[in-house]
Amino acid sequence: MKLKNTLYTFTFSVIILFNSYNVFSQYKVTGQIVEKSTGTALSFANLKYNDNNTISDINGIFEFNSSSKELSLEITYLGFNKYLKSYNLTEGENDLGKIEMTEDSKSLNEVTITSGKFKRAIDEVTVSMESLKPDFVEKNNTINFEDLLEKIPGVSFVDGQANIRGGSGFSYGAGSRVLVLYDNIPALQFDSAFPNWSIIPTETIEKVEVMKGAGSALYGSSAMNGVINILSKYAKKTPYFKYKTHYTFYDAPSDPQKKWWSGMNPNKYGITTVFAQKIKKWDIVSSLFLEDEPKGYMKDCYNQIGRVTAKFDYHVNDALTIGLHTNLNAESKVTFYYWLNDEEGAYVGTDDSYSYQSKKVAIVDPVVTYIGKKGIKHILQSRIYYVSNYVDKNKSNYSVSGYGEYQFQKNFSDIDLVITSGIEQTRSRTDAELYGDTIFLATNTGLYIQAEKKFFDKLNLSFGARYEINSVQGPKSH
Repeated sequence: MKLKNTLYTFTFSVIILFNSYNVFSQYKVTGQIVEKSTGTALSFANLKYNDNNTISDINGIFEFNSSSKELSLEITYLGFNKYLKSYNLTEGENDLGKIEMTEDSKSLNEVTITSGKFKRAIDEVTVSMESLKPDFVEKNNTINFEDLLEKIPGVSFVDGQANIRGGSGFSYGAGSRVLVLYDNIPALQFDSAFPNWSIIPTETIEKVEVMKGAGSALYGSSAMNGVINILSKYAKKTPYFKYKTHYTFYDAPSDPQKKWWSGMNPNKYGITTVFAQKIKKWDIVSSLFLEDEPKGYMKDCYNQIGRVTAKFDYHVNDALTIGLHTNLNAESKVTFYYWLNDEEGAYVGTDDSYSYQSKKVAIVDPVVTYIGKKGIKHILQSRIYYVSNYVDKNKSNYSVSGYGEYQFQKNFSDIDLVITSGIEQTRSRTDAELYGDTIFLATNTGLYIQAEKKFFDKLNLSFGARYEINSVQGPKSH
């Protein structure tokens, strides 16, 4: 019995010593990952240390234990150069301090978020993507967004509708088949289901992403032919201010008999201002656009447009951000539907085809974003969309719409898996004088989920599913 107790004591001592060796052979490593130029923390950066993986938290801070004194550390973050360095660790805690990451100028503009609602290199997405560079709009001096559409490869603009690769961009009475997003929220006018191009603030565009393929799993039936995502400027610590004027005049037709005017040529002119800056916890982006066409190239026609936009985002803390984005538009114009003839009346309308229109649009977007630990993101975004469209000769319509979406996203960086899911609903009420002064109520509700997994650093797979319910209530027809 004494020998047996001695063996138990010896075995227990060996176990204690072995465990003590393991504990004391652990080397604790801490640090923070930041952007070199601004000092901003890089949340959820991927770290590979020896044969293990981890990610930084919302503040870019990381902490792990290494069983080896020799440490090989590799840090990757989308749009930044890879950080690779070896360390010789000492016993106890090893604080690596602030590790500064530098932007990769070659790949920074090739980061996309449209395909899966999260940042990803454009060459890793599973659908065909086109990304316009941030300075593309500026170099082309674009005033109206429809002019920019014609410069995107694979996109055509026909009768006010965008088409991608020759697909059906619009089914009359059913809505668009190319979904237009502005800052990831549908920019379609809900009562007619097509984009109102004149209200898109071209002056604040930072980037345009075009997904040339069906995106109906994440975005719904309006995205069966593709998605055009317009991303606005974001505030930085350095203030940004732009002031621009433009002037256009129309030359006389090559056929002299079609020139209906005398004296000054038809013309239009306008001004644009943009301001953006990060002030303490506030991100502010605002713009003003005014354009007047007092004498258009069509006789007795004119067009006046005014637009004000403002984006206010407040960072409550490192995890929670609340925002309020607004877009106010007013437009007044006269146009005609039928020309007088194909000779001297080519740019002159018939007496009964002239129409006066006064349109006012107000858009308010409350947004809440919460980024939790370990790559979890919650987004609650909504939109109130009001349209007052007065047209003479009893063709007016008025509508108010509401859009809401809750999105949940989890990034399993250690296994290169991202899961995105959510629920969204759109409700609209339209008073259409054009259709006998009737009221239409429309509701669209969708549930979606999508998973994207990367294998062997070469193969990317994407799987998504969506359940959608549509309903329209209006007067019965007999």
